[in-house]
Amino acid sequence: MKMKPFIVVTLIMLTCSYVYGQNDKFSQNGVNTMDTIFSVQAIAMAQKTVDAIVKKVETSLSYKNKPFRLVIRLAAKPGYIDKVLASYKGQQVLAAQNSGSVIYHVSLDANDGSILLYEAWKDFPSFEKHERHSITLKHFARTSDWLEKERIVQVVKDAFL
Repeated sequence: MKMKPFIVVTLIMLTCSYVYGQNDKFSQNGVNTMDTIFSVQAIAMAQKTVDAIVKKVETSLSYKNKPFRLVIRLAAKPGYIDKVLASYKGQQVLAAQNSGSVIYHVSLDANDGSILLYEAWKDFPSFEKHERHSITLKHFARTSDWLEKERIVQVVKDAFL
C-alpha cells in the first residue's frame, strides 16, 4: 500500500510527539519540544498568512523606501493569552535585531483585553525581511491555534512625510 506524503509526515509528527512528550529531558522551561517541531502543513499555512500581510502592507504604501507604522489587533482564545504574549516577546527580540525595526511594541487593550502590536519600520524591505524570516514563520505556525480571529492589520502613515 502506497502512503501519501502528508500521511507519512503526520505519522512521523505523532511519533515524535509521543516520544518527546514521554521524556522530560526533551522539555525545556516547561515547553514541550513538540512546540518547536512544525509540520509542513503548519508552515505552509503560516506562509499564506505572512504573504497576505506583506501584500496588504505593500499595496497600502505609495512608497517602499520611507518609514511607516503598523497597528495590529489580535484576540487570544480563552486560556492562551500568556502563551501568545510570550511568543510575541520573542518576536519583539527578533525585530530589535533587524536594523530596519524602529519600534515593535506589544500591549493589551484596556477595554477588551485584545493584544495590540505597534510596529514602526524604516522601510518596506526591512519589514518584509522580518515577516519572511524562518523564526517569524514558526511563530505564526505556533500561534495560529491560539488566536480567536485573524489579525487585523492597519497601515498607519506619518501625517508629516
